[in-house]
Amino acid sequence: MRTVYTSIKDITPSTRDWKIKMIVAEKSPKRTGQRSPVKYQSLTLIDPEGNQLQATIFDKDIDSRQDTLHIFQSYYISNAYVKPLDPKYRIETYEYQWILNAKTIIEEVPKDEGQLEPPKYQLIPFNELDAYKNSIAEIDILALAIQIKPCREITLAHGPTTIQEIYVIDQG
Repeated sequence: MRTVYTSIKDITPSTRDWKIKMIVAEKSPKRTGQRSPVKYQSLTLIDPEGNQLQATIFDKDIDSRQDTLHIFQSYYISNAYVKPLDPKYRIETYEYQWILNAKTIIEEVPKDEGQLEPPKYQLIPFNELDAYKNSIAEIDILALAIQIKPCREITLAHGPTTIQEIYVIDQG
């Protein structure tokens, strides 16, 4: 029988037979790696104690998980591959990354059971962004894209990269 945890801090690469309730806070579109043809999708998951972690799904597992892991839905997750995360790629304080693959068990939390609370956002209007220009603080904005230009390649000091200009407005 799996041990049900309430904190991701208790789950490490050596933890076995674990299960935890998580809520999907963020889910990126399917992307292709910059230096390889590998497709991936990134997620931010939050445990019942509010701890966040980065999870990634690769290649064919993305399509097989297409109908699960919806934003602000709660799931029981077990058997993810837990591996150390290079600090330079770390967004959250949790030192591990979860790889969700075909062996990962993902079950939607039943409606009659308590769902986890979605994250609370403190939205910053565009006219207040100047106050954060020299800050390392993470901020939340809500904007509408009014124009999305095609991707184009530019050359930087370390080589070519793809950029895309997106023009956005907020409610102000």
